[in-house]
Amino acid sequence: MDQGISALIIVCGFVIGFAGIALASYRRKRRLRAETDDLGRRLGARWFTADLGLPFGRVADPFTGAPYTGTGKAFDYAFAAEYRGRRVVLIEYSTQTVTSGSTSRTSHHSIQVLGPRTTPLKIISRSVAVPTILFGGLTEAPTGHARFDEQFRVLAKDPATVAGAVPPAVIDWLLAHPDGQAAMITFAGDGFEIAMPGPLPGWDSTRTLNELADLADVYESGAVRLSQRLELTTQPPPGNKALSVGAGCLIGATVIFWITAFTISNPASGLVVIAVLGGLLAIGLLLGWLAARRRRNRNASANIRPPAP
Repeated sequence: MDQGISALIIVCGFVIGFAGIALASYRRKRRLRAETDDLGRRLGARWFTADLGLPFGRVADPFTGAPYTGTGKAFDYAFAAEYRGRRVVLIEYSTQTVTSGSTSRTSHHSIQVLGPRTTPLKIISRSVAVPTILFGGLTEAPTGHARFDEQFRVLAKDPATVAGAVPPAVIDWLLAHPDGQAAMITFAGDGFEIAMPGPLPGWDSTRTLNELADLADVYESGAVRLSQRLELTTQPPPGNKALSVGAGCLIGATVIFWITAFTISNPASGLVVIAVLGGLLAIGLLLGWLAARRRRNRNASANIRPPAP
């Protein structure tokens, strides 16, 4: 077949592939927002679009003072609620970066559990790869607990404030949860916060809220208080079948276009590629089926879990 036709097939494959990826990204964003809306309703939250109406919580980085409204004056999304006897705030906002005449938009989110007064500092698990440029001018300082300092970084504007700022009960709790959501936590002065790039993580926000509330309990009293917990992390995602099928078809069509172009240019190798992709597809379907079965076997329904006796 003419080389021009092969090139056209490859170009069409790229176009369809980008369309499929964009549709899948749009679907994921809608799913996360639907999950966060559901979480807010279950918490009896109030929603806000501007920091002026937020009844409590911080609207700026505790170290740099950078506003959580990004370059604008409004949040992309925010709600405030009472949970486990504490005030909680979830915020999503965007920042814009201009490079070489092009503008890129980046989402960020902040999950806050307000509570005890703390010394402002940031604790990051050493298992989390974080570029030092993101430390924002903070300096690492030891706590004096050898095992803790080996597993965690403690960052503060003034290293002299770190000594005694992390209670022994909190150190023990963090050592027992090295891979939890609290693996990158901010002691914000008015409570605790997880602030990261990306949109709010939907129902997975409940895990962050629970861990931050546990941490606040441990900080105040040395132990987690018995309280009702909202568990939504095992819920199946609210799917839009049309979007799912559309994204799958577009990405599948991309693979077909590329295989076709490769087979035309090299028939023998093309058959090998088809066989390998067929095997990978079968493995992927099997893993997907096993994952779906595991989700069904878990408690898939949202519920309020009563405190343990």
